[in-house]
Amino acid sequence: MAQRIITITDIRCKSAPSQKKWMIDKNNYWATWVIKKISYHPTWLFLKLGLSANQITVMSLIVGVIGCGLLAFGNYIGAIVGALLTNIWILLDCIDGMVARYNGTASDYGSFLETVVWAVFSALFFISVGLSAFNHPDPVLNSVTHRLFGLDINRSLFIFLGGWASVFYISHEFIYSAYARTFSDSSAIVAQFKQATTGSLLHKIELNLDNISGILMPTLLFAVVFRFLSLFILLWALIPTLAFIAVVVKTLSSARRVQSQV
Repeated sequence: MAQRIITITDIRCKSAPSQKKWMIDKNNYWATWVIKKISYHPTWLFLKLGLSANQITVMSLIVGVIGCGLLAFGNYIGAIVGALLTNIWILLDCIDGMVARYNGTASDYGSFLETVVWAVFSALFFISVGLSAFNHPDPVLNSVTHRLFGLDINRSLFIFLGGWASVFYISHEFIYSAYARTFSDSSAIVAQFKQATTGSLLHKIELNLDNISGILMPTLLFAVVFRFLSLFILLWALIPTLAFIAVVVKTLSSARRVQSQV
């Protein structure tokens, strides 16, 4: 039996997302215009090896968990390797969808598996960053706070901030999903809400800043290499908190409109 010929051109065509998904994804500049551009050749390799999309999803979880472990408890070099592996997680997260679309094997199970992996990785990621900041304190930040305010930062604060970021990051995604599920019968209103939200400047900012597949990942790598993890976790504890507040306000406002029309 002749071996199937797989080309990069075929992958570009067959793995393209739906128009609806593309309209959302295109605003995530790092994931769409960087990660996806470099994902075609690894996708070709995985297709040649015959790996399924679900196998790649599980692989991404393993890579992500190892990366978080090294980031949290490794030495300086180990933390760099951990940051690299978490960036590879994003790449694998992109590849599994491309493989599924190429092979025509996209399924509800695969989508759910991706959601589970995303939830596990998201929970571990911010906590591991907080632990890394605890183990590799930023001497510049501590020096600045000492000179300006006469305070020395308790390194345990960064572990707390990691947990804080994790909770608020997952919570605002849960609230949005709960909103869509609860008011699914009012699909026209929910669709209108999603359309208005997707095209907004706030949504674009959220996709790029408050999103694990956004510029957070390359910024993390720079933070580990140049030793400003403390500042990184301070910033990314604030961003999910603001996103959580914004999502609560938006969904409650939309939910009230839905209820008033029932």
